[in-house]
Amino acid sequence: MEDKKFTCCDCKKEFVWTVENQNFFKDNKIDKEPVRCRNCAIILKEKRDKEAKKEKQTETLNKK
Repeated sequence: MEDKKFTCCDCKKEFVWTVENQNFFKDNKIDKEPVRCRNCAIILKEKRDKEAKKEKQTETLNKK
């Protein structure tokens, strides 16, 4: 196995998927290859977490 180069689907910058990261995916039975660089993946996760928190707050307010 060797490092692979990809282009991020969000920022369009090239990033390297290292052998170590590939092994992590394999060990954790993650079958997909990455489509985002690390920075864009973090930004997306933070956005999703923020939306989920907002949705949970809305549900709580609607129950009252």
